[in-house]
Formats: sequence, C-alpha cells, structure tokens
Amino acid sequence: MSFDIIPGAKGTAHTTLTAVGEEGYASVTRTFTVLIEANLPPTIDTHPPVDARVGLPFTVRFTGVSGGNFTIAKPLTIRVNSSNPTVLAQRDLQAENPNGGRYLFLRGTPRHAGFTHVTITLDDQMGGNVHETLTIHAVSKWNNLPTLAPHGDMQAFVDSGDQQTPLTGISDGNDGTQRLTITAISSDANILPNPTVTASGGETAILHCKPTSIAGSASVTVTVRREARGKRWHRAQVLRHFIC
Repeated sequence: MSFDIIPGAKGTAHTTLTAVGEEGYASVTRTFTVLIEANLPPTIDTHPPVDARVGLPFTVRFTGVSGGNFTIAKPLTIRVNSSNPTVLAQRDLQAENPNGGRYLFLRGTPRHAGFTHVTITLDDQMGGNVHETLTIHAVSKWNNLPTLAPHGDMQAFVDSGDQQTPLTGISDGNDGTQRLTITAISSDANILPNPTVTASGGETAILHCKPTSIAGSASVTVTVRREARGKRWHRAQVLRHFIC
C-alpha cells in the first residue's frame, strides 16, 4: 500500500483497508491510524555545571538525545564550541552519539583553570536544530570538603577519667597537601567539659573526653577545617556527634 501526503499537511488520519474476497469468500477490514508529523527539532536534556581538573580528561553524559520525531529516525550532525579556548580548546573537545542512541558523550581535557561554556548543537539537516550549553569550571586543584568517618555513640562512667576514642577517615578531601585543624566541643560542659582532639598522623586522630561526676548525655561535635590556601580562605567542616 502506498499513499501521497499533501505538502505542509500534518495531523492524524484514520485509514480503512479492506480486502475483498472473491465470490463465496468473506472480506476483511482493518482500520489503522496514520500520523503525519511536521519536522520537529532534535532534543537533548540540560546538564548541570561540571567541575574538571586541569590536565585530566573528563566525560559528561547527556541524556534525552533524539531526532525529535516519533515517526522517523533522523541522523544528527553534532557540533561543539567552547567560549573560552584558553581553558578548553576546540581541538580538545569531542562529542559522540553512539549508534544514534539516547545518550551523547562529551569528552575533553582542560588546559588552564577558569570557566568556559561549551555549546552543543544537534542538527537534523532538515531545518531542525537545538543548542545546549554546558558550563565547565576547570580547577588546578580539587576543592572538596574535608572528610571524617562516621562514629557510633560512646558510653562512659562518671569520673572515669580520660576516655580516648579513635577518629578515622580524616583528610583534606583533595590531594592531602592542605593543613587541617580538628576541634571538638561539648553540648553540656557540666557533664563533659572541654573535649580535645590529638592528631595521630595520617587519616586518624584521638578524641579525648573526661566525664565529670554528673550523669547524663552530651553531644560532642568534631569539626575538621581546612586552613588558608593562597590568598583565599576555604573553610569547610564535617560534623559528627557522640553521646557520652
């Protein structure tokens, strides 16, 4: 079966096809729907901003990639452009849509620290296109939060002297070159006054708690702070609570 489409027409048509039997045989009728679409632009989902490390490759996966039309698969032409070639040069960017599927992979390697906006253009070569812009922040060093492993509750008797508890998983969150300060504070000084932390090197430290003669519970907040870096201050903290 073949049919002609009126130029510029779009919409839904209900078509009835009848196979007429010869004399003595029944006829069969089937009704089906024909959907005529206009050319719709390609689609791609928005992606949140990305942090990348200078000199290291990154990959960003975009979802929701399609030719835009339900009734036909359209091959797409992909173009990428960087607004700041100093940070991310055009030659260091590649975009790939494997097998014409729903994903697009953007790969690149920043050369210098800073911001750039990478615009991805999908073109169906039939007059439809879409532009999606991704913000990339290239950094010379990561600036993640310091880390401290979770710890369970503590129990101690009144007047039991110095209670020592190991703290683990301590790091600057980055490359281990930044100086850290670790402090502790009690929610009730009558029960647990002046807790302190002694760094024992590496990723561990010792929390010192000395209960008084008063029974009860107190929360101890351990704070990990990262010290100055260059001329800027970066302060971040991870809080863990202990009941004594």
